[in-house]
Amino acid sequence: MIDRLVYRTLVINGSGTSTFHLDAYSTVYDSADSAEIIDETRFADINGDGLADSVAYYQVPGENAGWYFRLSNGTSFESKVSVSGISGNGSTRSSVQLVDVNNDGHPDFVWHDKTAQQMKARLWRRARLCRLRKRFTALVG
Repeated sequence: MIDRLVYRTLVINGSGTSTFHLDAYSTVYDSADSAEIIDETRFADINGDGLADSVAYYQVPGENAGWYFRLSNGTSFESKVSVSGISGNGSTRSSVQLVDVNNDGHPDFVWHDKTAQQMKARLWRRARLCRLRKRFTALVG
């Protein structure tokens, strides 16, 4: 069971030296997630509240693997929400980058769809920025 997520942080302070720190966030994942394999985790403020949210690729026994986000409330992360439409498993799995494609101040999900041979993105909808969980619109190009 995962009850503590430990990650390494590189601190670049402008003094010409860099240091590594091990930091712990004790309530990132609850016991219901203990059978999940979590891969390719990213942290970014995806909903504009100033807190670092979690975006990760989850492989859950008996369920479809895929990309999910978990919003931070400042002390822990909310339940995971699927980022639908990002396809692929195994060798066709897409690696997601968080980039502000439409310059609205919020990172969007960008990936290469290996099956379709296209770059794709999921953008936060402006009309729903005030809601806790935002829906996505697709941009293909």
